[in-house]
Amino acid sequence: MLARARARSLGSLFTATVGSGSLFLRHGFAPSGVRLAPPAWATSLDPRRDARVLVRTL
Repeated sequence: MLARARARSLGSLFTATVGSGSLFLRHGFAPSGVRLAPPAWATSLDPRRDARVLVRTL
């Protein structure tokens, strides 16, 4: 996915997880606020599940 994002010249890649996020953190993602995430999916996150938004700058 990182290679595809770079090929599309994206500046950053977002993900969300309800777990620890350790896999993403090991691959260079960092915690991010929901406000920075794409609105199309950020509004669909369920706050009752303690979703964490992570971002990696490309």
